[in-house]
Amino acid sequence: MRLDRLINDQKRKARSVRISAHQGDIATIAGADVGRAGDHLLACIGLFSYPQLSLLGDSYARMRAPMPYVPGFLSYRELPVLVKAYRKLKHSPDVMLIDGQGIAHPRGLGLAAHLGVVLGIPTIGCAKSHLYGTYSVPGPKRGAYRTIRSGRQSIGIVLRTRDDVKPLFVSPGHLVDIRDCMRIVLRVARRYRLPEPIRYAHRMAGMYARQEAGAGNSKKMRAVSRARNKGRHLMSEVRRDIVTDTWVIIDTENDTIPKMPVRESGITKECPFCAGQESRTPNEILAIREGGAPNEPGWRVRVIPNINPILMIEGELEKSGVGVYDMVAGIGANEVIVETPQHITNFFELSEEQVRLVLGVYRQRIEDLHKDKRMRYILVFKNHGPLAGASTMTHTHSDLIALPATPVRVKQKLSGAQEYYSYKERCLFCDIIQQEIEMGDRLVFQSDSFVVIAPYASRFPFEILILPKRHCYTYKEINER
Repeated sequence: MRLDRLINDQKRKARSVRISAHQGDIATIAGADVGRAGDHLLACIGLFSYPQLSLLGDSYARMRAPMPYVPGFLSYRELPVLVKAYRKLKHSPDVMLIDGQGIAHPRGLGLAAHLGVVLGIPTIGCAKSHLYGTYSVPGPKRGAYRTIRSGRQSIGIVLRTRDDVKPLFVSPGHLVDIRDCMRIVLRVARRYRLPEPIRYAHRMAGMYARQEAGAGNSKKMRAVSRARNKGRHLMSEVRRDIVTDTWVIIDTENDTIPKMPVRESGITKECPFCAGQESRTPNEILAIREGGAPNEPGWRVRVIPNINPILMIEGELEKSGVGVYDMVAGIGANEVIVETPQHITNFFELSEEQVRLVLGVYRQRIEDLHKDKRMRYILVFKNHGPLAGASTMTHTHSDLIALPATPVRVKQKLSGAQEYYSYKERCLFCDIIQQEIEMGDRLVFQSDSFVVIAPYASRFPFEILILPKRHCYTYKEINER
């Protein structure tokens, strides 16, 4: 690697950079970031509407790093994989934000400037640290800024995007000016230091990096992940309410749900859960297959990590106290179970054979996660409709969450069953089944193996309870008979 050649190349390409006011309206904006997994780079781009910031799509690319990291030459390392990810976007953004420098660079060609010239699109560099130029510290309030200068030339700004939080080093990349940079970055940096499009790309790149590292598959891999993330906060905490003995997941990094455009039922080419779209989802954890390689068509039921997890699989279950309060690290699992390769909206539309496969996958994932001693409770659930908190993905799917603490209502059920057994030496639920079948008032349905009842003290309309007639203490022990 000849740095003198790269310096000459930077100087030559810097002459192609155009710093001017953005032309035309801005309807879409993208954020780009690059992560690392071993000797490979992982580029992720999120495309959003502007200024609403509804997610319109994303892309991901992976390749071996062409050179080691050298300060001042980052673009020669990360540009190829970013271009590869950009080519996968279905629509070009009107502006792209890059986690890196623009023209605030010793030779005026930071990653954002270099990428803008190569792609011919407007770009803005949003760096977390200073590389080049002189500046003074801006005031503590959001919107405060100071100019970054190279001699007498203004090459960017140091911009405060949140009150009393470290500023960003923002500089034009290509086809925008400093005023555009300030206006656009403040418009999309709403709740956090980083602009939302870059935060999305950063989280996406981190997820893929953890997945490639095999996070959660072994203690060794978790140790590697902890070493890489030392000094960084987990994205959530699990806190105990000492008054009600309730454990609550607090997302300390993200308090908004990403907005996505509603897709019409039946439009399968836009649905990442449909067969043939496997490259648009994280790599599968488990799949029931008739044929084909992993992450390719040929599956019947597929399990993938949630792309926006509230809990992280890697790390140790570290308990801590905050005064009188208790807290554990946000360790757990967030998975999505795609129930069919066809674009079917409702679970009840599946064939009996397909339902059997889905329920079998539930059991397999519960069995596997039960082996992890950090997990205290595993829940499979389905949200039906937007009022219930369902995502805008109309393709039928279930969610699985594994928690490091037992929910208070589950504790209450266990305690009630234990007290009943201590008094009568019989299973509480076996007795409930017998009484409800004999009375028939709340009996919804029964088969040779299961009974469906409306609970005597229902907490909400249409609540039903499905119980196996054979005494069974865990879903893992339920079989097809």
